[in-house]
Amino acid sequence: LSGGFDSSLVTAIMQKLNHRPIETFSIGFDTVEHNEAEYAKAVAKHLGTHHNEFYVTGRDALQVVPKLNEIYDEPFADSSQIPMYLLSQQTRNKVTVSLSGDAGDELFGGYTRYFTSVAHWQKYKNQSPYKEVTNLLRYCPRSAYRLLVPVIRQVLNNNVSITKLQQLSELLKSDKFDDFYLQSISTWRTPNIMAKGQLDLKQQATSQIDKQNFMMLTDTLNYLPNDILTKVDRATMAVSLESRIPFLDKNIVQFAWSLPLDLKMKNNNGKYLLKQLAYKYIPKELLDRPKKGFGVPLDSWLRNDLREWGGDLLSESTLKRQGILNADLIQTIWQEQQNNQSDYNHMLWSVLMLQSWLDKRGI
Repeated sequence: LSGGFDSSLVTAIMQKLNHRPIETFSIGFDTVEHNEAEYAKAVAKHLGTHHNEFYVTGRDALQVVPKLNEIYDEPFADSSQIPMYLLSQQTRNKVTVSLSGDAGDELFGGYTRYFTSVAHWQKYKNQSPYKEVTNLLRYCPRSAYRLLVPVIRQVLNNNVSITKLQQLSELLKSDKFDDFYLQSISTWRTPNIMAKGQLDLKQQATSQIDKQNFMMLTDTLNYLPNDILTKVDRATMAVSLESRIPFLDKNIVQFAWSLPLDLKMKNNNGKYLLKQLAYKYIPKELLDRPKKGFGVPLDSWLRNDLREWGGDLLSESTLKRQGILNADLIQTIWQEQQNNQSDYNHMLWSVLMLQSWLDKRGI
């Protein structure tokens, strides 16, 4: 139970069908911007569940990190895998089967990016000065980016770095919205600057449906099974906990895709229909707030509790000996992260998970 619409709705209906308080489980962080535990507690109190909460620190994360290779058996790089595993541990202490609210966003249009991606696409393609920056980056060689940074910072009123500029340039080169969206949800939009050799990781977007349905379909077929469901399944199985996802019942999936778009997205808000249903069980004031997601304070962790672990895996000697990644680039963004100059935590986490996986196998 996160206290958000999806898990709260599952909890509410589950509690309605039970004659005694059900067990609910939440995880919290000691940083306000990532902590949803208080919201979950309020929802649990309203619904009358027997609530269990567990707070995670950077020290807890450090103890879990060495186990991730065995738990996921591949370089899996969603940092919320850490609290997911810890939450699964705590849940398994009480029950053997659990439910989650996953898939509500993909099926009913809940992600903020379903609105912002369209707005950004229109801005970059049609509005000055973004349109001019787009054209400049399209035709300018990367070797000149260092000279462009001061100019673009002034034009966009944004303290963009060279690495961010390289990422932005790939995003702005998209001629179709489909490609633009696939680039925007990629952690490394320019994998060739990170890994040696020629990589072609770009997905082919051939959809002819409207932008919002294309984004939901893309996430349902890609992000949901390859990230969310993988994360939950392997974390729960690692502690012998069964996890089930009510939103992925075949009938609910078919129903969701039969709905017109205005029953999913209305007035720049997603999950319209789900929210109307949730309000029947839970007061609006307990649910209406900005969406946070299951994020972790990775930026802080990498500069503190996980600094030594990360520094060892990303040492220049190790990277050059392996010959797989661009050692100079990785070292640059690691140092900028440590100096709090930029926030590359998601990019670095994908590299760290690869390096940890290689290290475990003696490579």
